[in-house]
Amino acid sequence: MICVLASLAALAPARCSAQVMRLPAVAPDDGTPPGQLVSHPDSSAEILQAPGQLDVAPASPPAGEPQLPPGVRNGFFQRVLFDGTWLAAGGANGLGVDDLHLQAIFAAPCPTIKSPLVITPDFAVHFLQPPANSGLPAQLYESSLQFRWLCQATPEWGIDLSLTPGVYSDFDQDSGQAFRLTGHAAAA
Repeated sequence: MICVLASLAALAPARCSAQVMRLPAVAPDDGTPPGQLVSHPDSSAEILQAPGQLDVAPASPPAGEPQLPPGVRNGFFQRVLFDGTWLAAGGANGLGVDDLHLQAIFAAPCPTIKSPLVITPDFAVHFLQPPANSGLPAQLYESSLQFRWLCQATPEWGIDLSLTPGVYSDFDQDSGQAFRLTGHAAAA
């Protein structure tokens, strides 16, 4: 053991050097909140840094037009999203999946443009390549309609509420278990 430590000490450099770096000053707390609650299609709530804190000037709306939340377009139609995913089976006993997902996003003032009601119809189909004798269907479907309300209640607090009725099935069976009612509530 002593021989090993002696040989390691011989390999270590005789002199070590270090560099000291000064950290940037921390801005004093001025009492304003660090961000605001905004909509994101795939998350319940997301806190974004307040505009102007990254040395980028926020875009100012034309005079007389209401201020829109970040990432929001003017008007009822917001966007359409489509994606596809392929997961290989990975062998004779693996499960392969091909997914196609279509989603549209609409927003209406409720009661103002700063507190929108976001309506999101959603449809997905999953094509399965199941292992033999697994009993899984070849296709599964998801169809839902999300109603989501976003509100900046105070400068410090934002609210995100949603209710999503949906049908999740292979459409070959007749069961009441295919209908699901989900939702979420978040405050930040």
